[in-house]
Amino acid sequence: MKVATLLLGVSAVWLAACDDPKPVAARVGVVLEIDGIEIRETELGELLGYVQASGDRLGKSFAARVVLDSHVLPLRVAQRALAAQRAELRAKAEALRRSVMDSGGADPQLRAKGAILGGEASRGLLSRGGMDLLQAAWCFPPENLGLVSPVLELPRGFCVMSVSDHQPGIELSGDLVNAYQVPFYTHGRREFEAWWAEQQKLLHDKLTYVNPDYVDALPPWLKR
Repeated sequence: MKVATLLLGVSAVWLAACDDPKPVAARVGVVLEIDGIEIRETELGELLGYVQASGDRLGKSFAARVVLDSHVLPLRVAQRALAAQRAELRAKAEALRRSVMDSGGADPQLRAKGAILGGEASRGLLSRGGMDLLQAAWCFPPENLGLVSPVLELPRGFCVMSVSDHQPGIELSGDLVNAYQVPFYTHGRREFEAWWAEQQKLLHDKLTYVNPDYVDALPPWLKR
């Protein structure tokens, strides 16, 4: 009787072990997947290094969260939701940049040609926090002073930029620039923020995979 009871107990433990969920194997190069959109490590790219370099001893998880939350996730969702409109805007932005580069490819040429396309000069000097992450990553390296950016793809569209003044701070976070941009956006800033807030509500419970190395990098609005 005791033997039978013991065997039943062992069987129960064995069956319970079989029912335990197995750890999810890491998918090489994949950060996460949400609603069918796969985010790869290469998409964090140079922005990850930029965020880490521009702050005070920021860890990789915090920097990755900033890049995911402010750039990569809204960009990928917007690319899917607004594909036709974005393709049209990209073509216009690329046409402008070709024209500027053919005319000398510097800040004065962008300002002259951008004036009729809604070009915007910054209102005084801007800090890194005064612009989108990718814009700041291009504008603040001193070697870009006076040059014209490539077409920059942002969550809310595209832009072409130049910098006419760069004033370094005591620390990198104190740097300031005078920037100019020609925008090709799907939304104004506030309108896009409202649109993205609605998308977050729709996506918050649709995370289907997260790389174990990036669990701490998930934006707080995502349900694990």
